[in-house]
Amino acid sequence: MRRRNRKKTVNATVLPVPLAGFVVLAASLALAYVWMVCRCQTLGNELKHLEGRRDGLLKEYQQELSKWTRLKAPQNLERALLRNGIGMTWPSSRQVVRLRASDVEGDGAEVVEQAQVASIDRMGNTR
Repeated sequence: MRRRNRKKTVNATVLPVPLAGFVVLAASLALAYVWMVCRCQTLGNELKHLEGRRDGLLKEYQQELSKWTRLKAPQNLERALLRNGIGMTWPSSRQVVRLRASDVEGDGAEVVEQAQVASIDRMGNTR
């Protein structure tokens, strides 16, 4: 049998195991960092879009609120009633029924009935 030549064999490693582990760990952390940065940018863009949409809806809400406030002004209500042919006037003092807090007990259903009866009685009709 032939003998091995010990001078020709190379006993060297290309990359030590601890260094390879460190390189893999550093690469994993770098990829995680890049992924988190991309995710944060995506969320930031989405947040900016949603804030713009919120601002638009808030502006539209303010416009509708202003429009509603103008429509429910007494002059505009009267114009709308006249335009639709509804003749309404303010009630006379005889037609107004004022209730005290002590009159409202329980569920309030019988108080409403009493108020309707009182309203009819004050208008001059008999029950």
